[in-house]
Amino acid sequence: MHDRWTSSAFMDRAVIGLFFLFIFVPAVMAVISGDASGPQLTEKRRLTDRPALPGNAEALMMYPREYERYFDDHFPFRTQLIQGNNYLRVKILKQSDQRNVLMGRNGWLFYTREKVLKDFAGQAPFTVEHMERFRFMVESKRDWLAARGINYIFAIPPNKQTVYPEHMPENFYRVHGRTRMDQLIEYMQTHSDVVMVDLRSCLIAAKTMHQLYFRHDTHWNDIGALVGYGEIMHTVNRILGGSVGKIRMIDDFTVARSERKGGDLAHMLGLGAYFTEEDFILTPRRGPTCAKKVVLKDYPRPSWKLLQEQFAMECSTATATMVMFRDSFATRMVPYLAEHFRRSVFLREWNYKADFFKAVIEKEMPDIVIDECGERMLYYLETGPFHRPTG
Repeated sequence: MHDRWTSSAFMDRAVIGLFFLFIFVPAVMAVISGDASGPQLTEKRRLTDRPALPGNAEALMMYPREYERYFDDHFPFRTQLIQGNNYLRVKILKQSDQRNVLMGRNGWLFYTREKVLKDFAGQAPFTVEHMERFRFMVESKRDWLAARGINYIFAIPPNKQTVYPEHMPENFYRVHGRTRMDQLIEYMQTHSDVVMVDLRSCLIAAKTMHQLYFRHDTHWNDIGALVGYGEIMHTVNRILGGSVGKIRMIDDFTVARSERKGGDLAHMLGLGAYFTEEDFILTPRRGPTCAKKVVLKDYPRPSWKLLQEQFAMECSTATATMVMFRDSFATRMVPYLAEHFRRSVFLREWNYKADFFKAVIEKEMPDIVIDECGERMLYYLETGPFHRPTG
């Protein structure tokens, strides 16, 4: 009896000791090292900076709360603890409590921000006012460009769950409803003659032959980008009178398979090193590309933030010129698009103001302007700076 009591007391003390060790060691390390949190997770946000020492009574009152926010973001072993929790939930329990990532079926991950889940379920519709604002925005650009002899199209790459709804969790798959993109495309077809390039049909048709989106990323792979590029360029070719040259298809490439670690969704979970999937590398059969990258210096910038990347592509064998205002979906289309234009400018800006738009166009005077905006980013076009190029 005494031995059993002694063993139980020892275990109780051991548990208490481990608890205090777990609680106080990170705090002591934080005091000693200042910041022992190690590599940060990919959280799509800026972590809180260490607050400056207070210089007055008001700042002193705010300091504890500000330091608490800083400490919460830089707690020692924070990354390792979050990764361990996510690994247990995702890899073993097959669930995720990460608010930006949804565990789908068959090992697929899906993005949840920008109202995409409500949109998928048909629970975040555009109002008529919002769609009318969009119509006015794109028609005003189209008309301003037309007055200068420049063509215009608007292209929308769809969300991954739009193309692969069958990999969404069963409860979401059952409530798949009428989306904002459904609304917007139908509204524009009925109320406007702006050229809208809807990429959904071509991708849904092509997915029966190839995987087009990454399982652990929000974006399409090279094959998906090739399909999207083809649909866009067929529209451009029609508008420019058949002058863009051969539009490539999958048979114009050799396809190599490789293993790819992570993806933006896996990195949001802090598990980029633990997720692998097949990637497809496309190499042109007819040799190296004609397009060369040119870094743009002293170039117009939007007033509200710096461009993430400013570059042009030049191909001496092509004749037409193009400017694309884009988001991250266009990145994998750049090599394909560039071979059709003597000069093509790619600006990672899709929700810009009129003065920036006009400055770029007046500098380039292209044959065509392409607005490319991923489906989930249409949310921002509801709330962002509306475009009205006049004068």
